[in-house]
Amino acid sequence: IYTLSLHDALPIFKLDVKEKQVTEYLESIVQCGKVQKFGCFLVVHPDTRCVLACSGNTDAFLGRPWTEVMGSTIDSLFVESQKVLQVLELGDLSSANPVLLTPASGTKVYNAIVSLAAMQLQDPDTGQAKDGAGIIFEIEETGFVDGESAPEGMWHAHQLMREAVLKVGRCDSLEKTLAIAVEEIHKLTGLDRVMVYKFHPDMHGEVVEEYKSEHVDESLLGLHYPATDIPQINRELFKLNRVRLVHDVKFGGDPIMCDARRVVDTKEISLLRAVLRQPHGCHLEYLENMGVTSTLTLAIVVEDELRSEERRVG
Repeated sequence: IYTLSLHDALPIFKLDVKEKQVTEYLESIVQCGKVQKFGCFLVVHPDTRCVLACSGNTDAFLGRPWTEVMGSTIDSLFVESQKVLQVLELGDLSSANPVLLTPASGTKVYNAIVSLAAMQLQDPDTGQAKDGAGIIFEIEETGFVDGESAPEGMWHAHQLMREAVLKVGRCDSLEKTLAIAVEEIHKLTGLDRVMVYKFHPDMHGEVVEEYKSEHVDESLLGLHYPATDIPQINRELFKLNRVRLVHDVKFGGDPIMCDARRVVDTKEISLLRAVLRQPHGCHLEYLENMGVTSTLTLAIVVEDELRSEERRVG
């Protein structure tokens, strides 16, 4: 679907790109074999519930080295083992997100984002490879204030969002709505710059609204960017995953470790829906050249089309 979408857009981009190049570019994005460091990444076998692959930073989040986590059943890694088993039984895994879980070896509560991933599985006895699927668990900080219980933290976040939504709801024009939206997102996140980036019919982009901290000198409001500024594949990924965080543009990615007897290659694990997916090197270089340290992107989709996007730069 993404390859087809890109080819449909090539005439507008005025590019002569072969099918192989499109496929290779897509694979370099969604099958990169690396994840970002702001969370812990686990891939679980849907039948055995055993961990088939994980990031190397499990000790920071689960209190166990990745060598110990590998092969463990996912429910044994958390205090709320019954809740984990219930999530695995859901027909739509995304309906459970986020799942509040406590590592079995600790007391701190984390958010778990659960999704399905296509991957190449390997028979440990015959070595024969076959197409299969794994269940991804991405463990992240909750963002709760120190000392807050889970209910208190959720209530606090709800109140902040409620106030922002009420302010937006009082606006009587699109211009006022966008102006209030970027200011409220700035308050909620503390980001240096929040802007609304609008996609025009010819796919070029325009910054139509902006809110920035006082120490940020240069304004980007009113600037136009070429259609190639955000490749079509990335736009399709924004439509699929409405929120995208690049935590640290200088971080090269944490390699995914795997059970070599059961997984063909970590680059055969699709990170299409993974929150922690490592950004493409070209994108990181682009952001660093702009003086950006991290970004948060929220996609605004109207009638299945990506019309504009709120994006933090700075």
